[in-house]
Parts: sequence; structure tokens; C-alpha cells
Amino acid sequence: MDKQKSMGKVKRKLDTKVVYNNSSKKLTEEQLELLSLGLNFGITPRKFPLLEYVTAAEVLCKKLEDIGDADSVEKARYVRNEVFIHLKRSYKMKIRSNLTPAQRKVLRELKDDDTIIICPADKGKAVVVEDRDVYMAKTQDQIHEGDYVLSNKSEKTILRKLHRKLMDQLIAMGIKDFKEQRRFAVTGPVMASMALLIKVHKKNFPGRAYVSQIDDPSYKICKELTDILNPIDEKGDSFVKDTYHFKEMLAQVEMQHGFMVGSLDIAQLKKRWK
Repeated sequence: MDKQKSMGKVKRKLDTKVVYNNSSKKLTEEQLELLSLGLNFGITPRKFPLLEYVTAAEVLCKKLEDIGDADSVEKARYVRNEVFIHLKRSYKMKIRSNLTPAQRKVLRELKDDDTIIICPADKGKAVVVEDRDVYMAKTQDQIHEGDYVLSNKSEKTILRKLHRKLMDQLIAMGIKDFKEQRRFAVTGPVMASMALLIKVHKKNFPGRAYVSQIDDPSYKICKELTDILNPIDEKGDSFVKDTYHFKEMLAQVEMQHGFMVGSLDIAQLKKRWK
């Protein structure tokens, strides 16, 4: 484990992270300094992100206009005008980099090194460096333990069939208007992706798998279901919003001498029938 302190060359105080180097690669001091900034460190773009601002503004305005009432349409017009004024004033501005040329070179070296994987830890905001073959072996272990079937179909074919199935289901539910269907359909869907968070607090640093469904065919439908189910879930007696909420709940528990606090891990939710 390599732990780096704040970078001396940076004047402002930075919230540096712990870096766990589990790989066989010896990281340089410069590489460790850069990684200690954390995986959420925002790097300033070289050019003003004009296209991203325009796209984001149009997405927001389209949602407002889809509501249909006069007030929402007026808000969309106001947003477009304000964005246009600010972009006209700022799109030629020179953006000052928050990384030195040497640090950008180190970043390119890390990105181009295909022998390692840089990923987040399961707990906290630590950064983990693993050998690629070890990381992929841990990923395969997670796949083999799950109830998965390898498909011989192309990604394009799978996405097309999933999209058609969702559309058929929407029609069966009475949602036949194309404009209404767009609320639940993803434009340009992609396959869900799986990655690992490394458990640095456990022996042999096992991985915990998570699946990102952002922009997969069911993404918008899942968001709708979440909006429906969350208010119901929050009314339950056992509902825990997050770690801070859990700490507040524990503060209300009156502990006596001899009491012990423990936690249980659920090894498997799906029951296997013999």
C-alpha cells in the first residue's frame, strides 16, 4: 500500500486519497501523486465545451416544452436566451489547466499502460491499481458464481430485440403514442456493463461486482419504477436512506453494559431449490 500526501506544487489544499498498489508494477512518485487526487478529480478541458453546454440546454428545454403548458414553454424560452447570452460571452475564453504539462504526461502514461487496471475501492474513496490479468480473473470468478448464460448473438442483435420487446410491452399497456413512448425508450441504447470495486479491507483483495445500466434499453423504465417505488419504500419501518441516516438511528438506541452491535452480510438473495 502506498499512501501519498498533498502535492506540494499545488498551492491550494487538495483532498488526497489513499492509493493501494496491488499490481506488480512499481509506480513512480509522480504517478502516485497524480493518482492520489482521486478518480473523481475533474480535469479542466483544453477547449470550452460548447457542444456539451448546448446539448444539455436543449435536453432541458425539450423536457420543459414536452410538459405542454404555457409556463413551461416560457421557461424553456428563457433558458435558451440565458444560455445563449452566457455562451456568446464565454465560448472564446481561455481555460487554465489544473494539471501541469508534466502531470498530463504522467496521466497519458497511465492511460496507455494496458497491463494495469485503475479502479475505486469498495469502501471510501481510495484508488486501487491491479494487474489487468488479476482483475479480469476476479471478474470471471464473479460471472461464474452468478446465474449467467453466454450469448452467441451480436450486441446489436440483442439490443434490437430488447428494444422491440419493450415497445411491444408498452403497446400492450396502452401506450401507443410515439411521443409518450419516448419517455420510456432510450435513444441509441448500449449494453449494460459490469465492473469491480476492490475490497481492500479484506484478505486477497476480492472484488464486488456492480452493473451500470445507464443508457441500456431498460434505463428509463427503471427510473420510472424507482420514482414509483421509492416513496413506498421510505414509509417502511426498516427503511435506511444512507450511512448518515443509519448513524442517526443508532444514536437513538439506548445501549447498556454488555450489549454488542454486529452486522450480517447477505451471501445470496436468490433461493436455490433442489
